[in-house]
Amino acid sequence: MIVVLDTTVYHEDPFFKSTDMVKFRQLCNEGKIRLIIPQIVYSEYKSQEEEKFINLAKQFLAKVTTRSRRSTYASEKLLFNELQDDATKIIEKSEKSIDEKINSFLSETKAEVKKITLDEFNEAFSRYFSGDKPFLEIKSRKDIPDSLTFVQVKNIKGDEVIFISADNNLRESIKNIGITTYSKLSDFIRSDIIKEIIDYKSTDEFLCKYFITHFSDKNYKIIELITKALEEDLYNKQFNDREIPDDNYEGTISSINDIKDIKFTCDDIISLGNGMFSISFSCKLNANIEYFIFKADYYCLDESRIKYISIDDWNKHYYHAEEELNLSCTGTIGLQSDIQMSDIAEFAKLKIEDFVEEINLSFSDLEIEVISNFT
Repeated sequence: MIVVLDTTVYHEDPFFKSTDMVKFRQLCNEGKIRLIIPQIVYSEYKSQEEEKFINLAKQFLAKVTTRSRRSTYASEKLLFNELQDDATKIIEKSEKSIDEKINSFLSETKAEVKKITLDEFNEAFSRYFSGDKPFLEIKSRKDIPDSLTFVQVKNIKGDEVIFISADNNLRESIKNIGITTYSKLSDFIRSDIIKEIIDYKSTDEFLCKYFITHFSDKNYKIIELITKALEEDLYNKQFNDREIPDDNYEGTISSINDIKDIKFTCDDIISLGNGMFSISFSCKLNANIEYFIFKADYYCLDESRIKYISIDDWNKHYYHAEEELNLSCTGTIGLQSDIQMSDIAEFAKLKIEDFVEEINLSFSDLEIEVISNFT
């Protein structure tokens, strides 16, 4: 089975740590899945990761520079100057760091980067001028990367090919040429295709019953574990909501103040084999959100909201803003356990404290929405 992941899938889990991605990497390493990465996907992902890394460092550098200018004490200025130097060094090292991450991923998944041929370039640009799929119209420049991906996927020969992408147009274009597609990696990992190639251990059934018991009871140790892991996962996460007055309705979570009302859907817990499981959840949270707002738009906001927004000058036209908002969050929790036991009686004796020490959590398919109150 050959699988191709679009850039959107890699960006959804940039650290390759979600349970779905861990399972996918495992299956690739075992030779049950053959991962092919089109050259354009490789190049696009690498350049976008570098840009994202550098932008984070630049944002940090801008904040430190602003603080340094405002400081009146020599010792404080010295500290800010050192932080500025550190941010500059991070920018210089970003490319090497990302190269190392990508190379490690290629090695452990035994992936093949498929170089684009001259014929494939010619076909892609022929589609550009004719407006054929995946182009939405003639000479649509923004669709050029997708057209190169489309042509490379179309030309893959051999086993059954599966393409996964959150890009609706590209996915549908590839589906229309007879290739099986999924919009999310999680949907693929939970599919019947994968169930047929997973090696299930006898302990997986016992673990599943153990999870259902303690998740149904909402054991405080489980809630504590999930709360801490979710705080780490949501930090610096970007999301879109029309309540955020950014040009693209985009905000970034800068800190979590409170997570509450965690709920689980225990009847849909799924075993992925080798001590891996997934379960749906929802919760509410209070968080500080950063975004950029056009200065004129800021002064058009209701006064009752403005008083809760902190702003700093970003440039001539925009403020960098931070605001405390109430949010709802839904998604899937991935559980990875190395606990080895032979029967349900042994699991019954397992203390929840010991269980919590042996479990790794991840989150996928997170959907975040603003709850409409700003106080």
